Amino acid sequence: MKKWSLLILTIIAIFITAAILEPQEAGRVKLPPQVRAKLDNGLELIMVEDHELELFTAYLLIKSGATFDPQGKAGLADITNEMLRLGTTHRSSEQIDLELDSIGASLSISSNWDGTYVSISAISRKFDQAMDIFSDVVLNPTFPEEELAILKSRLLGEIKVSRDRPQTIASESFYKLLFGKHPYAHPLAGTEESVSSISRKDILSFYQKFFIPNNAVMVVAGDINPQQIKDKIAARLNQWKKGKLPEGRWAAVAPPKGMNIYLIDKPDLTQTEIRMGHLGISRDNENYFRLQVMNYNLGGGGFLSRLLKHIRADKGYTYSISSSYSARKLVGPFLISTFTPNKTTINVIRESLEIVKDIHNNGITPEELTSAKNYLISSYPSRFETISDVAYQILGIELYGLGKGYVETYQEKIDQVTLEDIKQVAQKYLDPSNILIVVVSNAEEVKSDLEGMGKVEVIPFSKS
Repeated sequence: MKKWSLLILTIIAIFITAAILEPQEAGRVKLPPQVRAKLDNGLELIMVEDHELELFTAYLLIKSGATFDPQGKAGLADITNEMLRLGTTHRSSEQIDLELDSIGASLSISSNWDGTYVSISAISRKFDQAMDIFSDVVLNPTFPEEELAILKSRLLGEIKVSRDRPQTIASESFYKLLFGKHPYAHPLAGTEESVSSISRKDILSFYQKFFIPNNAVMVVAGDINPQQIKDKIAARLNQWKKGKLPEGRWAAVAPPKGMNIYLIDKPDLTQTEIRMGHLGISRDNENYFRLQVMNYNLGGGGFLSRLLKHIRADKGYTYSISSSYSARKLVGPFLISTFTPNKTTINVIRESLEIVKDIHNNGITPEELTSAKNYLISSYPSRFETISDVAYQILGIELYGLGKGYVETYQEKIDQVTLEDIKQVAQKYLDPSNILIVVVSNAEEVKSDLEGMGKVEVIPFSKS
């Protein structure tokens, strides 16, 4: 029953796309009108009205995520989110699932570094029942000890399994070495040590500190009447008490200097995992759009990117290679990620860095610029395919303070990027001479080659 309800909601949501976005000119995206209100407790409420189909979705954003995990408690934000739906003062976890199923609603809770998201979707005539469950989960979680024990056991099992995966070790080691004592050094899901140490008291403290209405934004979109919805939301959430807005202080992160090579030795490997990069940008960086275009050509554009064309198509060294800037509230990583047989490890690293160096020194070609802009502009509407997508995009604007008109001017700003812009940002935000390289491989087979590039620090796989 539950699976069928979710499937029906998904199909309906896809068909509502054309209705919820206003008519667009030449593929340009324009958000529908929004009605905004603020509840007495400081909760920001944004409503998007569309009556084409009898469906609504509600998204609540808590403007705090895993960046606020205390030292030694990595994974706390993630665990707090999972515990929200495992019991309230009025419902057990089983009752929550049964009630959701009975009205064909779906409830999801997730988080990332910057925020926590609680969403519910259902047919609009079930709004009251859905919001009763939603508000109960948000306002009245009990974080039962027995559920926490089960959850931690499952998470520890998943972490233990992942720790034997070279790709996981490569990524986690890269972030740990790049960010040091900063929260970004830790996995979102935590480590065996940190998850083991998390108690109900920790969860309750995290919840009470960050789950406050003046640290939140709510978007309700679909078949709704804004005034009625405001009153119904207020009736359920005005009791939510505001608190002191959280302040964060994080350790400074020093960029790598020179060629920093770490080899994690796993003797049984015949294939090498490679992670290379340095510090990138924060989401509010004024060069965000230029870097989107540049990185599309470097390694973000699939088969049209230089890395994949050369390393995979021309050389056959790997099946996949990509680059990305993870732009967060704080400065995130720039990362190149790939794998290759041990014997071609040095080739992949050297030739990848040559491609980075070429774009750093010379920028990109006019043809590459046109290709990147065409793709980024034409694909942008796909981010708004459902009413849930629309709500999520609005929350992103709120979380990162991107400002009014961000969606409407996104494609225009991409279109305005020039070759000179790319050259400038490449020289500023690509640094092939000062880079962190993490390799997970058989040290006996790759160490001597890597030493041709610089000093290599070998770390046993079990200690990584």
